[in-house]
Amino acid sequence: MKHSIPFWGAPWVAVALLAATTVHADEPLTLPAVFALARQRGPDVLAAETELRAEQASRVGATPLFAQNPSIEGGAGMIAEPQDLRWRNTSVGPGAQLSVAVPVEIALQRWRRVAAVDARVNARIAERDAVIREALLSVGSGFYRALHAQKLSHLARHSLAIAERLLEGARKQHASGGLAEVDVRIAELEAETARRNHAVVNGAAELARGELASLLGLRPAEVATVQGELLRSDPLPSLESALASAPTRPDVRAFDAGRQAALKEANVAAASVFPTPILKGTYQHWNGEHSLMAYVEMPLPVFDRGQGEQARARARAGGLAAQADNRLRLARAEIENAHGIAVLLAEQRTKIRAATSAADDELIERLERLYSARQVDLNTVITVRRQMLQSRRESLDADLQEALVRLWLDAATGALR
Repeated sequence: MKHSIPFWGAPWVAVALLAATTVHADEPLTLPAVFALARQRGPDVLAAETELRAEQASRVGATPLFAQNPSIEGGAGMIAEPQDLRWRNTSVGPGAQLSVAVPVEIALQRWRRVAAVDARVNARIAERDAVIREALLSVGSGFYRALHAQKLSHLARHSLAIAERLLEGARKQHASGGLAEVDVRIAELEAETARRNHAVVNGAAELARGELASLLGLRPAEVATVQGELLRSDPLPSLESALASAPTRPDVRAFDAGRQAALKEANVAAASVFPTPILKGTYQHWNGEHSLMAYVEMPLPVFDRGQGEQARARARAGGLAAQADNRLRLARAEIENAHGIAVLLAEQRTKIRAATSAADDELIERLERLYSARQVDLNTVITVRRQMLQSRRESLDADLQEALVRLWLDAATGALR
């Protein structure tokens, strides 16, 4: 498989990424937008992408047939050629020599070197996907927590509005002489409590949005609000199908791809037993005569046959194979844990939903009318309001727990990518 990065496309890619990661402060931040930003702006993701591109670029140096530079040597001077054992019969004249040597790798060595680079590229791809998985799990958790805090803020604001209406009604009844002053004070305390709760919950929502903005590299103003649902509409996958996806999880694939790359490196080292022939050509000039000679130099791989590099590469491959098996075992255990908790929380959420009345708002409004007509007392309305607030809080907390465990299950099965 050939991996390349065209230079002419780099500016357009940069423009496309800039346009895709533009966040407008007046637009709510959704979960798909959060995932897209994490893939494009996450520091760890960018670092992994850089390593991948560098590995892809290294293929350029692995493909040439002539992996080593040629060498040239030459000389010129006076050449003495004795005719016999007597020096006075020596023939002396000008001479020159020029030689060129070119090492040529055989095809097997080149193919193995290219295969090793491709295997390293595949390993880098798996490592990048594993980093993306971790990044999406982190920002997804931050998104759900910010969404949960925002919903609690809306609930607190709604509860505060009810408390203020009760206080206003209590003051009107007290002015008409139909309600004691102590009941007005109780309504005032209830409204003050609702205001404090609203302020605390708003602070928690701001903190959650700030943490999410930090994870995404955004300014606080760019995460003014988030939009989405805590509960998911897609059904929970079966345990069997979830476990079947464990071998394809990026971190598991990364170890297996690293093992394959180590084996390819061992093959490159083993190719050292095949000698690299050196093609040589020589030109000589002496005493008005010219001569050309071509010959082949063949090194003999007697002592250095790549034994050390081959042993190290195979030892690394064995260690990565053991790590891959261990990571696969951990992935399956993680899937079982996440799936079991998801099933449990889904059952609990069903019970909580059944116990939470969908007509709480209508009940409060009816009680307010009855209170205005002096058919129910203030304590009854306050008690029902507190129960409604507590019930909805518990329901939102359960929704957050289920959202986080479903996100965890997606990460455990490798669905986050």
